[in-house]
Amino acid sequence: MAGALLLFVVELILVGTGLLALWRHHHSRWRACEGQVVSHDAVSVSTGTTGSPLWRPVVRYTYEVQGQHFFGDRYAYSRAEGLDGQVAVRGRLAQYYAPGTKIIVWHRIDRPNISMLHLHAARSRSQMWALVTSGVLVAGVGMLVLVMAA
Repeated sequence: MAGALLLFVVELILVGTGLLALWRHHHSRWRACEGQVVSHDAVSVSTGTTGSPLWRPVVRYTYEVQGQHFFGDRYAYSRAEGLDGQVAVRGRLAQYYAPGTKIIVWHRIDRPNISMLHLHAARSRSQMWALVTSGVLVAGVGMLVLVMAA
């Protein structure tokens, strides 16, 4: 029983430490500022396995850092989005990114001309899955120990 509890605590520490490290890493290099949407569109970036195109949202925006004006169009650092088609992607963009809308823009501290709208997407999906998998494995071992101890 105590062994299972110890494994559970270790799982929480591992997952918590990993998530905190990811958060610190990304937020130490990026800062948020206010921006404004200029325009938006959906562009075809490749063809999916079914032969239909994959769509990536493009949001053009302006923002200012220390009195200097910048123009950006990176939505996020990620693979193609909008697997549900061009019309659906454009609909989502129109809903959230109408021209003139005030938005939060994330820019690099050392290079403010590099920006994006969704910082969380910069995290590696493989890193996130590694944290989740390790947490589940440790929890599974803890449950196994608990069942065997009963």
